[in-house]
Amino acid sequence: MENIKPTSVFPVECLPNKIRRYIEAVAEHTQTPVDMASVAVLGVVATAIQGKYEIENKKDYTESLNLYIIIIAMSSERKSPTIKLTTKPVYKYEKEENKKRQAIMDKQKLELFIKQKQLEALSKNPEKLEEAIVLQTEIRELEEKQIKPLRLIVDDCTSEALTSLLADNDGKISLISTEGGIFDILNGKYSSSTASIDTVLKAYSRDTIRVDRKGRPTEIIENPTMTVLLSVQDKVLEELMSNDKFRGKGLNARFLYCNPISTVGKRKYKTEEIPVIVEEEYNNIINKLLEIPQKEETTILKFSFEADKELETFYNWIEPQLKNELEFMGDWAGKLFGACLRIAGILHCMEYSNIDSSCLVSVDTVKKAITISKYFLEHSKYAYMLMGADKEVEKAKYILNKLEKQDKMSLKRSEIFSISRSPSRNINKVDNIVKALDILVEYGYILELEAEEKAGAGRKKDIVFELNPLYFKK
Repeated sequence: MENIKPTSVFPVECLPNKIRRYIEAVAEHTQTPVDMASVAVLGVVATAIQGKYEIENKKDYTESLNLYIIIIAMSSERKSPTIKLTTKPVYKYEKEENKKRQAIMDKQKLELFIKQKQLEALSKNPEKLEEAIVLQTEIRELEEKQIKPLRLIVDDCTSEALTSLLADNDGKISLISTEGGIFDILNGKYSSSTASIDTVLKAYSRDTIRVDRKGRPTEIIENPTMTVLLSVQDKVLEELMSNDKFRGKGLNARFLYCNPISTVGKRKYKTEEIPVIVEEEYNNIINKLLEIPQKEETTILKFSFEADKELETFYNWIEPQLKNELEFMGDWAGKLFGACLRIAGILHCMEYSNIDSSCLVSVDTVKKAITISKYFLEHSKYAYMLMGADKEVEKAKYILNKLEKQDKMSLKRSEIFSISRSPSRNINKVDNIVKALDILVEYGYILELEAEEKAGAGRKKDIVFELNPLYFKK
């Protein structure tokens, strides 16, 4: 698969200067590709603003500003240090916020304890039934208003805990991990419940989550939002991409895939420290975004006229490809425009600490979002090529489609290659279509005839295939 790995580097120049400087400093310090820190920062910013903003493309169509991202890297690629550095201000904010909340939580806990003891005493006296009912109502109201510890990021948890954490944190949480174990949980390895995958699916697009559990109150989470940032190895990705349950439910299509060019073998022993001022600038940006208050209604961001025209051009570029070049990954490509809107909103929030609906997203921001989206497109093509045997089946379907569109009833293998050539499907030489043609022969679409001798000494014979007239009605 080495020949189809993406070669593009994340366009870090599309990010604000203070963010860019920090990413480059992290990449230098950890000796990792700039892509890794770049997409991690996108996940961190999404964590800070998710649930606070949505971005509107047209009436009744908005996208929330959360992202699902997968970084594909081997175990020795220093994923953990990179993610630790980029998420550091989030963990610090969470810790400091919980210190502020502690006194209030202690007071509420004590008040609740006292009322519960009073209820126990009243419940023993039948004459105090009305007082007990009133007190029970007060206890229930107090439990509903009870402040809980803030949790912004979760690493490893059960499916039930993931949903409960969403419920306890105003419907917002981020799942950030340098392992792919979450996919085992979502696949039901430790439980027969499908609640966890439903939670992840619905939290992408802010669909209401309703969970009923035996012996526990129903959990209803309106407008949930989750950001997912994972770093996995090729093997884990292959399992994800070949999982019919995940792909059938659209889980795979929600992720943006990043496959950085490895720096292993070229890393320096002595590296530059991250400049203090550069780290402070980055931390300040993330803190300001985290400190933006959560309103009852999310703030709707809108595009300028020029930005909307740029988006229209991008849309018109994507749409025809959904039935041609991008058909093999149509589930993912169909969400690319929406992902671009999300990225544009995130870039917009990076630029401004005080954001309201009157601050329109500029055409320059949209151009940068499109550049980043095209980067993810190239890298996601690679992810979709990692589907085991499914790769050859998809390739066979693609070749079959090409055969249907031409007029001949018999073709040489070289001719089939010529009309089917597609680097994105790893069809860049004749040998790449051999297995796919075998599949078409096995299913009776084509018949392999005697090889036709090529002119010239030492030249290989070119196999001829006859098309089944029962299927190909010319």
